[in-house]
Amino acid sequence: MTAISHLGTLLATMEPQLNPGVFVFASIATLADVEPDSVVAMIRESEGLSVVMTEADALRQEIAHDFRSAWITLNVNSALEPLRSLQSASN
Repeated sequence: MTAISHLGTLLATMEPQLNPGVFVFASIATLADVEPDSVVAMIRESEGLSVVMTEADALRQEIAHDFRSAWITLNVNSALEPLRSLQSASN
């Protein structure tokens, strides 16, 4: 399958996929504060580490969290050029 390089076609052919579960953002001081296998994503910020995990994992590990969300994956066979255009437009 050829990668899509036209931004309009890219946007029109995206197929969103809702991943099961409720996900939360949480702040932790160090990686020792969380079970590494439960982390879906991690962002290092000036004030510490932010992690994304299922709400069930956060509750089980007694990790405080505020923001509940869904995880939606946008499936598309894209070339990198339109994504650069999209990034430029968002700046």
